[in-house]
Amino acid sequence: MRTATCVYCLVANRTRPRIRRSLKGLPHGGPLRLLEVDAGLWLVVSDVPLSLYGEAALKRGLANLDWVSTAAVAHERAVESFRPADAVLPMKLFTIFETDERARKHILVSRASVNRLIARVTRMDEWGVRVAMRRPPADHSGRRASSASKPSVPSGSTYLLGKKVQRDRVVHRAQRARAVAADLFDELAAHAAEARRRPATELPAEGGPLVLDAALLVPRARSTRLKNAAARQARALLPEGYAVSLTGPWPPYSFMQD
Repeated sequence: MRTATCVYCLVANRTRPRIRRSLKGLPHGGPLRLLEVDAGLWLVVSDVPLSLYGEAALKRGLANLDWVSTAAVAHERAVESFRPADAVLPMKLFTIFETDERARKHILVSRASVNRLIARVTRMDEWGVRVAMRRPPADHSGRRASSASKPSVPSGSTYLLGKKVQRDRVVHRAQRARAVAADLFDELAAHAAEARRRPATELPAEGGPLVLDAALLVPRARSTRLKNAAARQARALLPEGYAVSLTGPWPPYSFMQD
């Protein structure tokens, strides 16, 4: 069976990393192994069959969302198992080379860029923060209209005034949401070496629209302070209808651009 070399991540560490015995790579591939690139630098790789992961086979496989999802979970599980190392540079899903030597050479010819990325993320983790704006209930009074009461017909001026009040509430709520997102981002970013906001309007969230989605690159020594700050903000914003969630720590997926 002809195989190729699939690369999961690049690990920089003072000592040789250990691979958990129970950990597996891509489906139908060989076990994870370490490919030494240089002193203190290893690629995490596995052999994969070309019948499933060759160029033509991948084109067919990418049309199968279940197959891609299963592969992505296996890839991320492998990468995340090395997060405690000094630095981990995640590779994209289906980063495949013809041979080990081709994979190793790819890193060596890009060594200047690799060194900059390693310096950037050494002893740092990625954290994600999201803020969702919960939709208010339609009626806060708790009263129900009597079935015997007749609906009143508002006058033209009353109707227009009601519409203006409604629009003003929507505008005020949007302005407040932007201010909440900006203030929270600034406070949590103060604990990070780098912070990036991602477009939030296109992303779904439980309970209401997402007003903030951000990634933080945080030194491990500051992780407790970050979690405490996020917890304080979550408690403070909950009565206003904002749900704050902090996830992590993760390998620095969002900070791999040199």
